[in-house]
Amino acid sequence: MAFDYTILHVILHMTTIVVAFGLFVVSAISYHRSRRMKFLYITGAFLLFCIKEILQALILFIYTSTDPIIIHPLNLIILILFFVGVTK
Repeated sequence: MAFDYTILHVILHMTTIVVAFGLFVVSAISYHRSRRMKFLYITGAFLLFCIKEILQALILFIYTSTDPIIIHPLNLIILILFFVGVTK
C-alpha cells in the first residue's frame, strides 16, 4: 500500500494558507496599534504570501501544475517586503 503524497501536499497548502492568514491578522493588528511603517510592510508580505498559497492551491486543483510562472515574482516581492520591514 503506497502513501498518497497528494493528500499531504493539499494539507500542507491548506495549513500554510491558514497560518499565513493568521500572521497577516496579527501583523495588521500590530500596525493598527503602533502605526509603524515596518509593520505595514510585514503585513503586506504576509498577505501576499497568503494570496500566493491560495493561487498555488487553486492551480494544483485545477491544472495539476505546481510551478506557475506568477509564483516566482510573488516570492521576490514577499522577500523584498520582509527585508524592508525588518531593516526599516
